[in-house]
Amino acid sequence: MAESSSQFPEFLFGDLSTPQGRFRQIQTEKAGLRHNHCLSPADPRPDEPIQITVTVGKDLSLKAIALLYTTDGSLPTDPQNLAIAQVEFERELVWDTLLWYYQENWTAQIPRQTFGTEVIYIIAATTLSDDLVYCPYVNLETLENTSNLDLNKLERVNLQNKPQIYSFFVDEEPIPAWIREAVIYQIFVDRFAPTPGTEFKTPSDRSGFYGGTLAGIISKFDYLQDLGINCLWLTPIFPSPSHHGYDPLSFEGIEPRLGNLEDWQRLITEAHERGIRVLIDFVANHFSDRHPAFASAQRDRDSEYYPWFSFRDWPGQYDCFFAVPQQPEVNSDHPSARQYLLESACHWLALGCDGFRLDYAQGSSHRFWSIF
Repeated sequence: MAESSSQFPEFLFGDLSTPQGRFRQIQTEKAGLRHNHCLSPADPRPDEPIQITVTVGKDLSLKAIALLYTTDGSLPTDPQNLAIAQVEFERELVWDTLLWYYQENWTAQIPRQTFGTEVIYIIAATTLSDDLVYCPYVNLETLENTSNLDLNKLERVNLQNKPQIYSFFVDEEPIPAWIREAVIYQIFVDRFAPTPGTEFKTPSDRSGFYGGTLAGIISKFDYLQDLGINCLWLTPIFPSPSHHGYDPLSFEGIEPRLGNLEDWQRLITEAHERGIRVLIDFVANHFSDRHPAFASAQRDRDSEYYPWFSFRDWPGQYDCFFAVPQQPEVNSDHPSARQYLLESACHWLALGCDGFRLDYAQGSSHRFWSIF
């Protein structure tokens, strides 16, 4: 694995910028057995029945699908768990003109639940050959025209034929009313404004440090308010080796290049006095490869942090963000990793942050975000 570096490729995010790439993405997403967290209503309230939808592509023929769920906090993965309830799915065929075949939509309904309930569920299916598969699943052996699909993604799903755990909470917490009226201004902290009395630096490439700071943002509050904004979204301000900060070394403090906690408190105080809320980018999907937890896991397979990461061939091969080795992915469903992330978020709320923009949210599980 290459050494750590802040020098990342100019283009990281796959081939979604091209029509062909977008079509391949659609093909991939509609292959096999998929749920994609499709709930209705999306944010269940007490005493509302909840409809769960899964889709089945042309590469897979199913006999039946079942949803197994619990409401007592236990996992529905143990067949001996007497708390497991089960509901069956019903099938509907829907024509897909883009892909030119009938897609199967299967729906099931979880009964009404009381306030505060966490519903934890898995989705299991039986194929025509009586094989048991779990959602998500893709049968590579029967795929046609596989060269048009993203096989790396499909193989990763196919080889993990084990229950994926989904969950949601039943509550009465609405989306905050203020967000509907928010005029949000994003600030890339390193690139917005340097500390008063200093000038921007002139690094040799765009991955260098230009010198924007929290103090620089504070100095521009009159300008920002004149724009009519009432909410700031700051790119990550945590310690990080990169100019962008999306590879945190820690969540406890401020990257020294950007300022310190005293600067943060001044920024929050002045923003709130002006009626401006402040959001910060929070990265739960991946860390820097220099993060102490990852460094420990790479040194020692017996490290308590080893299960936080997914090593394919320890210590050098592991799951990472868009194949960028400097950003190893975190198993945010591991109890201690999840607790670390939750405590980190609460720490910043206690320091006056009004909320988070959650970076690469699809990387962490639906259950993690439900608990978050």
